[in-house]
Amino acid sequence: MIAPLIPADSRPAFCLEPKVVGRGRASMPRYFYNAKTGHCEQFTYGGLGRNENNFLTLEDCMKTCGQRAGSLW
Repeated sequence: MIAPLIPADSRPAFCLEPKVVGRGRASMPRYFYNAKTGHCEQFTYGGLGRNENNFLTLEDCMKTCGQRAGSLW
């Protein structure tokens, strides 16, 4: 899947927030936008406490935060 190229200044501000693995004992696969790499990446979410940079699917992350222009997926 090709991620949309979204200019950094038009991305929602929460795309720049760090991943929050959360508290709790759950082990749920989630995705976050890594502003340093310009890619959506998978992480394990604990189930309690999070920010908006937490997506159920890679596709949702890519649609919302996209790919930094000039980076390869």
